[in-house]
Amino acid sequence: MINRASGINKEIKNIVPVILAGGLGTRMRASSPKALANLLENPMIFYSISALLNTKKYFNTHRGGNYRVFIDKIGIVVGHSGELVKNYILKEKRFKIKRMSFDFITQEKYLGTGDAALKAVDTLNSYDDNAELLFLPCDMPLIGEDVFEDMIKFHLDNKNDLTVLSFSADNPYSYGRILKDKKGYVKEIIEENELANFPESVKKTNEVNSGVYAVKLGCLKRLIKLIKPDNIKKEYYLTDIAKIFFKNGLRVMPFNSFKKDEFIGVNSKPDLLNAQSLMQKRVISKVNRQ
Repeated sequence: MINRASGINKEIKNIVPVILAGGLGTRMRASSPKALANLLENPMIFYSISALLNTKKYFNTHRGGNYRVFIDKIGIVVGHSGELVKNYILKEKRFKIKRMSFDFITQEKYLGTGDAALKAVDTLNSYDDNAELLFLPCDMPLIGEDVFEDMIKFHLDNKNDLTVLSFSADNPYSYGRILKDKKGYVKEIIEENELANFPESVKKTNEVNSGVYAVKLGCLKRLIKLIKPDNIKKEYYLTDIAKIFFKNGLRVMPFNSFKKDEFIGVNSKPDLLNAQSLMQKRVISKVNRQ
């Protein structure tokens, strides 16, 4: 779609963020969903949604480039006690802004991130194939709007079919390793528990996957069902889409962010305490700058 009202051709780009909040969070040892784990007086998912709302505000006021970006809906994939997550989001007054709605997508049985993405694609059927989905996990609450804004601009400017948000880890353990071809395109993401049969050079790769992806909806619709649970955990990995896209000749690039301190996953009580400490430092730093 082209907007000619201003005399300048600008392509309209609909970005639909999808937060994956259906994981069981068994290592948190809590009865409530991991998305609602308390982090500095707010549920963990509050920070992801707030960053996305600020991203929306940014694109509402920064209209350079050859496109106009609209973010008017956020998809939330829920599973374990999903009604609790839904009720919190719908009642949170700070999320009530103009032209923003939430779609709740239920993952009845947790079969992996690839299955969650498939449920999202099936639900978000009101968008045409040119829309872009922005997948992010609910357990990385430190990622700020600057990262999302820069990643979206990179994805659109490079006309990518899939952009993988990556970072250079001091210790890559537990993260999926990014494998690239000679031109720098992503050809595969190898999860930590699938590394046994790969050479040491792959295991030592320090460019790793954050779990955040920008992807063209039409391409994902066409290829997502090629994801198979042929891995150790017998789950559908969304990471497999990188290899599938690459093999089908699509454009898959990494967006390597230098803000690696923001990519802290919260999967356990110690992780939560670490995130709280980092969040407190961020708040203090912000106050000191004022």
